[in-house]
Amino acid sequence: INGGLYQPFLATCNGQCNEVIKDCGWGIWNNCTCQCDCDPGFCLSANQKCYDGCTTHEDFNPWAGCRPAIDCPWYPDKNGKAHCTSSSNFAGVYNLHETAEICCEEHFSALNVNSCVQKSFADVEAAEKHVQDQLDRPRFFWPDLYGKQNCVFDSSYADWMEGANKEFYLFDNEELCCGTFYPHRDDCPEVPSSTTPWQVDYTPDPSEQFYYPHDKNCRFGRNYPMWMKLYPKHYLYKTPEQCCETWANDKANCPMPIDDGVQEGYYWIVDDAYYPNFKGDYCAGGNS
Repeated sequence: INGGLYQPFLATCNGQCNEVIKDCGWGIWNNCTCQCDCDPGFCLSANQKCYDGCTTHEDFNPWAGCRPAIDCPWYPDKNGKAHCTSSSNFAGVYNLHETAEICCEEHFSALNVNSCVQKSFADVEAAEKHVQDQLDRPRFFWPDLYGKQNCVFDSSYADWMEGANKEFYLFDNEELCCGTFYPHRDDCPEVPSSTTPWQVDYTPDPSEQFYYPHDKNCRFGRNYPMWMKLYPKHYLYKTPEQCCETWANDKANCPMPIDDGVQEGYYWIVDDAYYPNFKGDYCAGGNS
């Protein structure tokens, strides 16, 4: 549905821009505020495009909690494949696009644009399926080497722990896991709270909030810089104790008492229409 995008807060502005900037640099055009919205870590330069790196814009992410292929921007595949993709992690990506159609026309116009669009949606669907398959895997005791640094019991282990490495990292009982990796810990295993997943781009709930380091303390929300999604085990935590112990062990007021004031709703919305669902087996109606 090309051209049917609008900001959910459009009713609060006229949406009539005298000039539209198509090339925002490290950002994307906002037709409501009539300016470029910049990636975290970038600010508007003198030409009103997102070219200037800055530290004043690191702790606000306008796309926090966006849903891939719905209100997350599109951009060329990071691995060089001839299609676009959409995810909640596009830190440092130059020139974002509102729809798969626009992205394919901009970057792959020499190819079949319709085929590019189909492959783009298929790429998002495959990524979401991979995350769901991980959640549906058998649960084991395994060492959360980069997160809790303890043995845990769930299905969020890394892909490389399967296959030939399974006997070394995935255990049927806690004694084998704790005895192998953490024999010095009296609190092994740690099972009450869930672990941070290895992949948070396509989580079933994009609105999920984490505790994350902020201003020499820990803060709760989903407004963390996008680059933290590249290393979720190091920066995103399910409990305040994990974050504070790692990043603010000397702070008596950790975590910060309020959340990060994260925005609600969609970054943009697609007008209601009938459209083929991603699986291609029926038509759906709505705006998602």
